[in-house]
Amino acid sequence: MYKTSKIPYVLVAILAVMLTACEKDINLPLPQSKTKLVINCGANPDSTWKVYVGQTIPLFDKASTPKEIDNAEVTIKSEDGEIRLKPEGNGIYTSPLKPTIGKKYTIEAKATGLTTATASCTIPSLPSLENTTVHRTESSYKKIYYISVTIDDPSETEDYYIIEVRDVVEDKSRLYPWYEYHNLYTKDIFCENVSEDESNRQLLFKDISFNGEKRKIQFYFETINEYNDRTECIVKRCSKDFWEYKRTLFLYDENVDSPFTQPVQIHTNVSNGVGIFGAYTSTIQIIRTNQNPI
Repeated sequence: MYKTSKIPYVLVAILAVMLTACEKDINLPLPQSKTKLVINCGANPDSTWKVYVGQTIPLFDKASTPKEIDNAEVTIKSEDGEIRLKPEGNGIYTSPLKPTIGKKYTIEAKATGLTTATASCTIPSLPSLENTTVHRTESSYKKIYYISVTIDDPSETEDYYIIEVRDVVEDKSRLYPWYEYHNLYTKDIFCENVSEDESNRQLLFKDISFNGEKRKIQFYFETINEYNDRTECIVKRCSKDFWEYKRTLFLYDENVDSPFTQPVQIHTNVSNGVGIFGAYTSTIQIIRTNQNPI
């Protein structure tokens, strides 16, 4: 008859005690983020004032978007006086007045329990364009429009541009037209947000390479149908803060799901808050209509 050694059982017992003795519950303090006001506004002289006001959400809150605030006090100040914006619901505040080119505006938002947030912007001058040309090619299933836009850039300022192309559909049942924006392609190495074989609904340029000069920018878009009333090319001259917000927002969207890139901080010019209070002006050129399909 064989005797079973007790040594292995003793070792197992000792090991079990050691492992359980190493366990200890630790309550780690989680970082607490301060709730701030959110301001979003892209002011332009073609539209009346419209501002979104909300508040940031706590770091570990299940919500994914800011919470709108409908009882804030929102005012816009300039050398002409003060405008009190009216709440419309869903965090939107409006005024029937329009901003003026060349004027500086400061927004102030107040809400109970939150620090007052402020920001300023100046409405830029209209972009000056020359010699816009359009060339179209066709295949069995799509049309490609090649566009060349020449910007006459002023030398006395740093300038920031955004280019868009949209289809416009006039619908009598709607108060406003319906827009559909095209994805744009360019091989221009000075485009800040699109490289070759990539596309975006906005092309971002700054005049660091052509300050005070005339610069031709070439790009193209593809389309399958043309059941719209017209197609427009829009060139926007932006305030620096508004342009930086757009640029960093693009980078954030591009890298948000990538584990191999550094987090992107979206630009803000709001003191004691987040968001953007920026401005732009637009020059619009019609590049195609149903009566003149090019």
